Amino acid sequence: MPEEHNLSTESVEASEVYQMGLAARLANFFLGSTSKAVQALKARSSWQDWVIPVLVTFLVTAGFGRLTKDIVISEVKQKIATSTRLTEEQQRMILDRMEQQQELAKKPTYMLRGYAISLVSILLVTVVVGGILMFLVNVVLGGNARFVQTLALASWGSWLAHLTQGPGTLLIGLFPAVVKAPLILSKGTTDVVTSLAVLLPASMKGQFLYALATKIDLFNIWQLAVMSVGVGVLAGTSTKKAAWWVVGTWVLWAVLASALVALLKGPLG
Repeated sequence: MPEEHNLSTESVEASEVYQMGLAARLANFFLGSTSKAVQALKARSSWQDWVIPVLVTFLVTAGFGRLTKDIVISEVKQKIATSTRLTEEQQRMILDRMEQQQELAKKPTYMLRGYAISLVSILLVTVVVGGILMFLVNVVLGGNARFVQTLALASWGSWLAHLTQGPGTLLIGLFPAVVKAPLILSKGTTDVVTSLAVLLPASMKGQFLYALATKIDLFNIWQLAVMSVGVGVLAGTSTKKAAWWVVGTWVLWAVLASALVALLKGPLG
């Protein structure tokens, strides 16, 4: 009898996991049982599991950009006007060009083109991350995941992604945008930090160490935790083993991205 009861309980749990909808999966992924959410994805997945999260990311990112646009433009103009690496003529040319671009940005066709580029960029990033996850799951960890599953996992994780500092980022993610937008609007500046960069002086911006510190962010740590669980479930291995590869891959990206920031530090300083 106890064995029959255990089998019955397991059957009920398996049925609940299989029938879990997208909303329930996302709620579990971030705030409940990440393991159950990915088990549901592994049992049954479709295009909705990645298309809807990607569209939500796009809408939030677009809204974030619209809300903070004036603050960003004001800060860029201030940076140009106070730059010691530009001549007065260069400053004037850049500012004039910005004015022309602002006028163009008011045209519907220009706005639509900007939104299209943003959506395509988010899709490309999601596809690339999905491909990396598929490589880790199937090739490195010996799993048998389908691309739609790793693509969905990538799109879910993008809600926590905080790829660069401040607005104007390619993929800021839903949660960082929701948290940062009110702070940016209330303070009137994009200098809102939720990473280890808060411990470093602003004079270090553009340097390798500062760029690397911005990557060690509350949301990125949360993302690494849930993605490690997700990769482990899809691969059929332990979270600890998956975490070594997920975190290792992220560290490699963080170091390379930070080095690139330092290398391409613009003339504005």
